Amino acid sequence: MATLLHYIQPWMQKSIAEFEARMEQRMEGMMDRKIQAVNKHLDAFELRVLERPTPTINLSSFQTKLASLRANVDAILTTPTVEP
Repeated sequence: MATLLHYIQPWMQKSIAEFEARMEQRMEGMMDRKIQAVNKHLDAFELRVLERPTPTINLSSFQTKLASLRANVDAILTTPTVEP
């Protein structure tokens, strides 16, 4: 029995080492594919963001609304003067 184990043990160790190397290659390949998929999605997202038209802002109407809001805030914050 010991003689049989003596011959089988190196073969088993070699088989285990080969299996571990194949599994490591598979994991590396799978991770590479996942990374490529993520990069592809990021690129597609970036293109969608870059292709999106920038909103146009009418500056004069924005300034008018801002002035109106400031007037309203000033009116709210003023302390009422009550004359006796």
